[in-house]
Amino acid sequence: MTDFSARYRSATSLTLSGLNSLADGSRADSSNYDNSTNRDIEASIKLKVAGATAAAIGYLRLEIKRSHENSDFEDSGNTELLSVVQMNGTTAVTAIVEGVRLSPHQKISILNASGAALAASGNSAELIGLKYTDA
Repeated sequence: MTDFSARYRSATSLTLSGLNSLADGSRADSSNYDNSTNRDIEASIKLKVAGATAAAIGYLRLEIKRSHENSDFEDSGNTELLSVVQMNGTTAVTAIVEGVRLSPHQKISILNASGAALAASGNSAELIGLKYTDA
């Protein structure tokens, strides 16, 4: 019987244009994460958000938009919700989501429903791909 083990890749920073200073009620999407070569089965995603203002006590919706061919990504209404991240006013927040299914191509999407704009700097996201290999 074959044993399988998990192989984690190095973290890949996701480029989320507009995440810094993202207005309340607005959305920021990452650039495409191309998984067509690595063919990772799943991933861990880490979102770090700098403290905003005291009014930022709502939440962020972390979603994934998938595509098979790096075009025609899912519409915002058809994405998979990965996590609801509770904001904490001026305190920085870190959220890690495990077991995210990957397609050949995907974008991470963040909807700000915190009640205030995000901080002007210090916000980031990264992805760690996971592949199962025979030991």
